[in-house]
Amino acid sequence: LPEHTCRVLVCGGDGTVGWVLGAIDRYKLPTPPHVGILPLGTGNDLARVLGWGKGYRDEEVSDLLREVEHSQLCMLDRWEVKIEHRRYLGLKRGAKVLTMNNYMGVGCDANVTLNFHRQRQSRPELFPSRIINKFWYIAFGAREFIEQSCQNVQRKFELYFDGVLQKLPQLEGIILLNINSWSSGCSMWNNASDDQFHPSRSVPVPSLHVGPSSTPLGQSRFHPFMLVPVPPL
Repeated sequence: LPEHTCRVLVCGGDGTVGWVLGAIDRYKLPTPPHVGILPLGTGNDLARVLGWGKGYRDEEVSDLLREVEHSQLCMLDRWEVKIEHRRYLGLKRGAKVLTMNNYMGVGCDANVTLNFHRQRQSRPELFPSRIINKFWYIAFGAREFIEQSCQNVQRKFELYFDGVLQKLPQLEGIILLNINSWSSGCSMWNNASDDQFHPSRSVPVPSLHVGPSSTPLGQSRFHPFMLVPVPPL
């Protein structure tokens, strides 16, 4: 990369964009490039909120490059997620540190995404296009809806934000949001009043139920949020 600031167009989905941003972090470039997105993924939630659209529509390459050249620069908060393991037989594995660009889920949402990922890793030929990918998501989501494998998941952990333990309702999953677009453009904060929640100023943390509804639980403004597993009784 040149020594002056340049612009890079990432062609792919949210995972590809995250990989490129992570690579830029690892190399600690003195003049990191500005990153644009050509949305070729399944959900493209990050591309949606940053104004790059919900998917590629056969635009001319020259038009795309012109958009990158004249696009407006904006900043994106990116969160560090640290996973610490419990001690087992006096031994403790090292912590795993990840980066969150969009959101992360615990419960049914994470289960659907994990099943999708494992299937695509083992049988990539079954995922030839974005449309087929979405059908797979629907299939895994329907199975989760029937099986309800994450019912009463709130019993398995405690949730803290700003150092305060939160009282959790009965739920099947939690989504920790950095952007207000989830699962191919769903807005999780449409039902939240502006006086109660300000997604632009902190991380919104809504609960996700199997089905079309979600309930905002709160936000973590200044301190890290924590999910602490509850030991089985």
